[in-house]
Amino acid sequence: MGFTPTEMLEIIETMEAYMVQIRPPEHIRPKLDIGYRIEKLSVIIFEICPNFENPEIFIQFDFAKTTFIRRHKTWKVYWMRSSLNWDNYPTKNPIKNLSDFVRLIEDDEHGCFKG
Repeated sequence: MGFTPTEMLEIIETMEAYMVQIRPPEHIRPKLDIGYRIEKLSVIIFEICPNFENPEIFIQFDFAKTTFIRRHKTWKVYWMRSSLNWDNYPTKNPIKNLSDFVRLIEDDEHGCFKG
């Protein structure tokens, strides 16, 4: 089961507001951009850039993911390792809403999301 329509609206509003803050300036976006997608009960944030060998093709590099654990009403946070596997991101407190996830990415105490 995915998100309810109300949850989906809340997620889209939060993520769109975050994208406005973090996306690069308009003139840089053909070379580097940021986006997100919703998959089942997860929200994934990724970078978009042209393929090195063929600049006509764009590649998405996932770097942050959160999955809603409905039973606990919390969000589990992951970061993408260089091995291309998702790894748990160590959090001090439970992530209760998507705004906390966004704040966690920006603070990034462990340097996992943006290096």
